[in-house]
Formats: sequence, C-alpha cells, structure tokens
Amino acid sequence: MRRIADIGLTPREIEIIRLSAEGLTAAEIAARTFLSVHTVNTHRQQIYAKMCVKNVADMLRKAGQLGIL
Repeated sequence: MRRIADIGLTPREIEIIRLSAEGLTAAEIAARTFLSVHTVNTHRQQIYAKMCVKNVADMLRKAGQLGIL
C-alpha cells in the first residue's frame, strides 16, 4: 500500500477528496472553494492518476485506506 507522501497529493487535492466524501458535486465543491467546475474536475483527474483509481467511489475507498478520511 502506498503512503500519502508517496502519492504526492497536494493540500488542494486532499481538500477536494474530503469535500467529495461529504457528498458534494463538482459544482458544489467549486462554489465552496472558489474554483471553476473545470478546475475541480481537473484536480479529480490528477487525484485519480496519482491514486491509480478510475472514479469517485474508488477514490474515497482508497482515501479511507490511506487515512485521508
């Protein structure tokens, strides 16, 4: 299992993971973080690549395993 430091998640990416875990949509995350929906989706794609996952459900499961949530 990879550690958080090995994955290289940024503080903003971790924030987006945690907001996703609250059940917020990309639009809701964008409004809360003062980002565009496109930027939130770009962050999510970068998170997926770093975590080797393909969707939000997998991202949240892996984040739980890593202790992010």
